Amino acid sequence: MLNVVRAVDSDVSEEAVELRHNIGMLLLAQGRTAEARQVLEPLHQDMCMVSGPEDEMTVEIAEALALIRLDLDGSAS
Repeated sequence: MLNVVRAVDSDVSEEAVELRHNIGMLLLAQGRTAEARQVLEPLHQDMCMVSGPEDEMTVEIAEALALIRLDLDGSAS
C-alpha cells in the first residue's frame, strides 16, 4: 500500500506521511525497534524539511526516536 501511495503521490504526501507514521508506530508498539527506526528516521528528516521541527507530528516522531535510541542503547549493554 505504501509503495502505491509513494508512486502515485510522493513520499511526503499527506497520505504517505500518515502511512509511514502509522507503520513506524505499529512497529514500535510491537517492540520491533530497529525496524521502527528504519521507518521513522527518514520520516523525521522529511517532516523537519516539510513541516518544521516544531510541528506536532515531527515532535512526536522525534520523541519516539529518542525512546528507540534509549531502548537500543539499553539492550546493547
